This record gives sequence, structure tokens and C-alpha cells, in this order.
Amino acid sequence: MPDGKRAAMVLRGRRIGLRAVESDVEREIWRGWINRPDVMEGMDRAVVASAAEHRRYVDEAVAASLAVFYGIEPLEQPQLVGIVWLWDVDRLGGRAEVRIVIGAPAARGRGYGTDALDVVAADAFGRLGLRELYAYVHAGNEASRRAFERAGFALEATLQREARRDGREVDVHRLSRFKH
Repeated sequence: MPDGKRAAMVLRGRRIGLRAVESDVEREIWRGWINRPDVMEGMDRAVVASAAEHRRYVDEAVAASLAVFYGIEPLEQPQLVGIVWLWDVDRLGGRAEVRIVIGAPAARGRGYGTDALDVVAADAFGRLGLRELYAYVHAGNEASRRAFERAGFALEATLQREARRDGREVDVHRLSRFKH
């Protein structure tokens, strides 16, 4: 998609819309978010992604049907504020991991993440035919955990010393939501 044009909204929630992220400008905004140290740490990433590496990661994951990516934009102010995606989509087993980044600091704490998770779950359980979504959240990332819980995810397990944060081993919560 040419720069400066937004893809059409494909899914709509109460406060946000979800759509493809196709322009080079928006992909670069997305890459900037995931390369911030605070976001990298929450995602267990250690290496900054170049533009070419990020494009290859996204394009190959989509082509292999391993992932479904959506840009998040508030209905009242259409601009990209985050990304939510299904990862490791297992159509045979009927499940996928859900990941989310609200990259625009001013958009945090406004309910956009919870709404995006609800919308993605409805799409995953409906159109994609999945039966379970799960997520991994570092202990201490209470805002993320609350967003998942408000979107109907429940704590399934706490994985002891599963990740490293600030040079320390930390627990990671696994939360899940099942199709009703």
C-alpha cells in the first residue's frame, strides 16, 4: 500500500478498529515500538530488528499461516496506536498465542488493549474456528495482565523463573481464554 494511506478497517470493537498494517510508514512505526528497550524486554527480545528483518519476519509468518497481524486504531482518532496478533496459529489443534503491544504511550490505560483482545478473540473463535487463545505475561506487568483478564482471559499457570528482566529471572503468567 502506498505510504500515507490506511488500510480499511476489518474488525470493529467498542473503542477501536483493527485493520491491516500495509504502508511502509506504519511498518516503520511498528518496528520502532518493538525495538524500544521496555517493549523488547516484555517480549523477551534481545536483538534490535532492522527494517528488512522486520519485513521478512512479518511477511514470512503471514505466508506460512503462522500469524495474523492487526493494527489497532481508536475509533475517535484513526491513527495506529498498537499491534495485536495471533502467533503460532494451530488450526488442527484449534489454538493460538495472542500478543499485543500498545506502542503509543498516550494510548495506554484507555481500554484499547482490552477491546482489541476482545475483538481478536471473537474473530479467532468465529472466522478462524479456534477454540483457545493463550498469552504469556511477565510477572510485574500488571497493566498487561489486567487487560487480558478484563478481556476474559484467566490465569492458567505461573511459570517459575521463565524469563529474564533487568538481569533477573522472573516468573511468567500463562493466561488463556476458551471459546464458549
